[in-house]
Amino acid sequence: KLKIWFSKYEIADAQGKIISLSQKECAILDLLYKKRGEVVTRDNIIENIWGEEAFPSTRTVDNYIVKLRRWCESDPENLVEITSIRGAGYKLIIH
Repeated sequence: KLKIWFSKYEIADAQGKIISLSQKECAILDLLYKKRGEVVTRDNIIENIWGEEAFPSTRTVDNYIVKLRRWCESDPENLVEITSIRGAGYKLIIH
């Protein structure tokens, strides 16, 4: 079963392996979790995580999402998934 400890910057995959998250990975997951079921645009992620003064590319966001998806996909029952909404952003779905 997947687990998240936002305060410790850690997640556990379906096999119980503890994975450390960077501050940004944890913040992205937290944002998606708080807005679960809603589309969160890449621009919204950049604004909330990096702030208005930083200018990472949307590819940077995609790279962070890749690692978080690996965690989601470790659960064979796929109870948690981060889906891409073409041309818009991402949505966290908890089944």
